[in-house]
Amino acid sequence: MSAVDIANLLRDYGPWGLVGLFGYVIYSLHNDLKACNATALADRDKLLAAQHAAASAAEKVASLLDGIRTTLIAHKEASEDLTKQVELAAQETRHSLANVSAALNGISGQIDRGRDHARGRP
Repeated sequence: MSAVDIANLLRDYGPWGLVGLFGYVIYSLHNDLKACNATALADRDKLLAAQHAAASAAEKVASLLDGIRTTLIAHKEASEDLTKQVELAAQETRHSLANVSAALNGISGQIDRGRDHARGRP
């Protein structure tokens, strides 16, 4: 509405016409405010729903991380046990090889003594 329209309303209807016009403007602004509030409430509800979903997802992630932590601890313990078993097996293998080496040295010595004896050397 232009200033001329408002002047015409004031001339045609007097001050009550102007009050009516202002009442209509106030009513329109009130409806706009209600619409804005409704949109804000809908947005707030969406944000709350998203926040609840994020919190739920965070709880699930925390639970999964606890499971992963438990699995990693079990894996670490199993790895340590396996390392100990491998070390023991390596030690037993070294002892066995040392025993075989000693036995072969003994056999070699016997063969050398037998060869020397066969050649007539004491």
